Amino acid sequence: MGRIGEKLQTGMGETRPVLYGDNVKCNKITECSFETYILDNNGNAAVLDRVMRTDGITTIVAPTGSGKSHSLVERARVL
Repeated sequence: MGRIGEKLQTGMGETRPVLYGDNVKCNKITECSFETYILDNNGNAAVLDRVMRTDGITTIVAPTGSGKSHSLVERARVL
């Protein structure tokens, strides 16, 4: 998962209160797998669809150039 992902995992209960000042917990981090781009794995499309329909804070952590922005835009077009 990497250092940033690990920090998010351990601190996810603190993220929302810091940003919004309320006690709503952040969603659980789900790990997905991909070779080069996020949408290369069809299972990730379903995860992104679920994330985009869920209220609350969602953080996507992936390497530069893995298609985070592109993947979200493509899934938003489908929804």
